[in-house]
Amino acid sequence: MYPWAREAVTTMQKRAAFLLCASVVVAVCMRPAAEAQKYKVDDPVPPGAKGQVTTLQGQVTNLVGLSLAVGGKVDSLNAALKDLGARTTDTEIQIDLASDVMFDFDKADLRSTAIPSLQKVVTVMRSYPAYPCTIGGHTDGKGDKAYNQKLSERRADSVKTWLVTHGASNPITARGFGDTKPIAPNKKPDGSDDPEGRQKNRRVEITLHKQ
Repeated sequence: MYPWAREAVTTMQKRAAFLLCASVVVAVCMRPAAEAQKYKVDDPVPPGAKGQVTTLQGQVTNLVGLSLAVGGKVDSLNAALKDLGARTTDTEIQIDLASDVMFDFDKADLRSTAIPSLQKVVTVMRSYPAYPCTIGGHTDGKGDKAYNQKLSERRADSVKTWLVTHGASNPITARGFGDTKPIAPNKKPDGSDDPEGRQKNRRVEITLHKQ
């Protein structure tokens, strides 16, 4: 056989071998897709299909992380409720803040000492963003009633403004009640002044209404 003929035969053999290998590769690659089309959603997982197992394990890891995050928020909420002395019933969450801590005498501007408590109130409100909130300002019974009414309104508005500007998105209604809703006597039984009672009456009540 001539050299050029032998070279031609060798070339043809190489091409045939290449085409055979390519056919095998294509057949192997197409087989999983073809096999996959045979199965429906409700069919049992075919033997050797381990890819889905890895995906499910990844989801479990994400759920564990989510659980930890939720647990942290719950812990923060419970701590805030405890520190604020909140009273929780089936219908509402009520928080009382002493005005003597919140405001200077005869003023409606918030003191720096009020901020830690208000931050905890925001934590509670952000945990229940759909709960409508009412803020009630209250004074003691000393002084002019009309003046006390206006003072209680301004104090309630101050608290509302601070909460809104620091992340509370709940629907909020602020009202002043003056000295009309005391929770303790302003005077002792003998008619003398009761400073401790009046101090309890000077307060801001924050109520979240459950829905």
